[in-house]
Amino acid sequence: MEHAELSPHTESDDVAKLRHMASEFTEGFNTGDVDRIMRFYGNTYVDINLRNPVQSWHGTPAILRQVIRDGVSVYRCNPTKF
Repeated sequence: MEHAELSPHTESDDVAKLRHMASEFTEGFNTGDVDRIMRFYGNTYVDINLRNPVQSWHGTPAILRQVIRDGVSVYRCNPTKF
C-alpha cells in the first residue's frame, strides 16, 4: 500500500488545525464551556483512556460537565509540542 505524499503546505495546514483544536479544547475546559469542547466531537468517537473506547456524542457533554465540576481544576496543553 502506497502512502500519499503531503505537500509541506498541506502538512502545515493540518498542524495548524490540530493546534487550534487543542487550544480550543483547553480554553473550553478551563472556562467550563462544554459546547466549545464538543464542537470537535463527531457522532461517535474513540477515547483510548476508557475500557469501552467507542463513545457517543450524546452522553459526552454531561460527562465533561461532571469532570469539570468534580475533577481537574485546570487543563494544560502546549500545542506547539506537536
